[in-house]
Amino acid sequence: MVSDFTFSSFRIIYTRVCFALGQGRKSDLSVHTFAFNINASLSLPKDALKYNIEQIHVRELVKCSG
Repeated sequence: MVSDFTFSSFRIIYTRVCFALGQGRKSDLSVHTFAFNINASLSLPKDALKYNIEQIHVRELVKCSG
């Protein structure tokens, strides 16, 4: 069962972890973090009601270009 919860405004914290593997050297790890506010309607599991959801954390691991 999925219920719809509407948030007038909530914050998403988005972190992108970039890794580059080179020959004979350690991996370079650079982290780019940005946050932005959005107005949207979320569909969340019913259990989410027990949490005070103000921030959503998203973490993405990608390979560095170049």
